[in-house]
Amino acid sequence: MTDDPTLDTLDDATLRGIAYGRADSESERMRAQRAARILADRGDHARGAEALLPAAAPADEPAASADTVELDDDDPTGWWTRSRRIGAALLVGGLVVGAGAAIAYERLIPTLADDSLAVFEREESEADAPPIDQFGSGLPGESRLIGTVGDVDIYGVRTESGVLFGSSALGPQICLSGWAENVQFIPTTCTPETVFRENGLSGSVIGYDVTSVSASGIPDFTRVIAVEWGPRGPATVTDMSAEIAAAAGDAFSEAQRAAGDDLRLAETLAELEVAPEAVALLVDVVPPPSLGPAQIGELTTSELGTARVFASIHGGSAENPLVCVGVLALDEFSDNCVPVEVFRRDGITLGIPTASGTSFFSLDADSDGTVTIMEESR
Repeated sequence: MTDDPTLDTLDDATLRGIAYGRADSESERMRAQRAARILADRGDHARGAEALLPAAAPADEPAASADTVELDDDDPTGWWTRSRRIGAALLVGGLVVGAGAAIAYERLIPTLADDSLAVFEREESEADAPPIDQFGSGLPGESRLIGTVGDVDIYGVRTESGVLFGSSALGPQICLSGWAENVQFIPTTCTPETVFRENGLSGSVIGYDVTSVSASGIPDFTRVIAVEWGPRGPATVTDMSAEIAAAAGDAFSEAQRAAGDDLRLAETLAELEVAPEAVALLVDVVPPPSLGPAQIGELTTSELGTARVFASIHGGSAENPLVCVGVLALDEFSDNCVPVEVFRRDGITLGIPTASGTSFFSLDADSDGTVTIMEESR
């Protein structure tokens, strides 16, 4: 019986009995296959396929792979099970190939980028030369503008062999430098060109405020630019100035900032010797000075002649720490004190009596470490 029309009228349980039952003859096997196909058409594919999954292969017998599975015509539901296996194999294979291609593409991207040092192969333009030489003794090679962040231009410099580090064995060097208005960049990040071509260059370019020099002779930094460059592709430049300044500010506790310990004036006073003559003149100031008094400079005017300028900070356990400035001129001492928070905001102004009236001098809160006293015209 090759095609029994009565099978279509049987319920699922009866059909499963025929499909999964014993088939001793060719006609019974064909009838079982017909019953299995009817079950599949009725939407019982999942149960029929799972019930007929083959037993696990013995340990010493490798299981057939998805793409070499045998097509056994005697398997009542082989057509369904085989199609699922082959489809799953193709899906997994496609995912593996796709993932491998994506990884390969990511690895290929850097190799497709231009050689970073190709910038030196093009003709140098006016923008490629820093307006001010930052090396101090003339540019030791050729430079190219490789990036700009904010008001800072970053340059790559390729030196001639033996120019830096006193050895020609290192060959040409690749260095970083920068330029911004009133900022001195000291080129300290360099690497041999051979190393650059393998690993690129990662470092920072630090700029110092040329208008600010502390009593120790060290200017204050004003820019810190992080640079990632090469060996292929353009440079990445990031301004880290704010982050560095914030980290430096964290070095002072809230109590220290309230006492003025973080002021540039405090840094200056900490480096100077206490002036005994000024101590005697400040005996009436309460609380006692925590820094200074020390001479921070001299000024000369037609009416005062040469006058000595002193400063001190009176903090400690005081609720209202003070910043004091005094001037000793014409054998007279004049001083003025303001709270630290007022000094931060407004600076301090000092009036000195003279024969023709009063001369006024001001100390700006943002003054550099040397503390410049400025005469005011009133």
